[in-house]
Amino acid sequence: MASRAIVWFRNDLRVRDNQLLQYAEVRGAAELVAIYCVDPRHFEPSPFGDYPRTGRFRAQFLAESVQELRTSLQRIGSCLLVVSGRPEDAIPAMFAGGNAVLAFQNEDTLEEQQVEDEVLKRIPRGTTVMRHWGKTLLHRDDLGWNPKETLPLPFGKFLHETCHRVKVRAEVPTPAQGDLPPFPESLQELWA
Repeated sequence: MASRAIVWFRNDLRVRDNQLLQYAEVRGAAELVAIYCVDPRHFEPSPFGDYPRTGRFRAQFLAESVQELRTSLQRIGSCLLVVSGRPEDAIPAMFAGGNAVLAFQNEDTLEEQQVEDEVLKRIPRGTTVMRHWGKTLLHRDDLGWNPKETLPLPFGKFLHETCHRVKVRAEVPTPAQGDLPPFPESLQELWA
């Protein structure tokens, strides 16, 4: 059993049907830190034009989504720590010695993968890392082929050889009150 599980929420801002909250390593930990990092890079100007990366409406949607995640976690007796800062600085600061688990959703873009790599470089050795793929209707592990190597083209071939054969995975259950470990006492002042 891990002393602390850290669930890093990124673009998967929900409790319902969230595989990260189902892992036995997360549920079996002595403490759980659910964390969302408000990365200041997301609010800088875009490198691809003269416009903000996160505009007014996206920022509002993000704020509402984070608040709903916080409320959903509170309903089941957990907490969400919202930190303003770069994940590669904030996530490693959540480790408190002992064996730990870090769970997060894989991201697609190079920039997001570089942030993942930087976080992984800075966490303690021996940390159990659990990554989850969950952004598509059909899970890539169910396809029967490696999407990075063998994409069946044209679309009709994909439709007939894959979509008619592969079933959409059932939702994972929403955690109930008491299913998740408690928030660490040592971090209570950060959460309040």
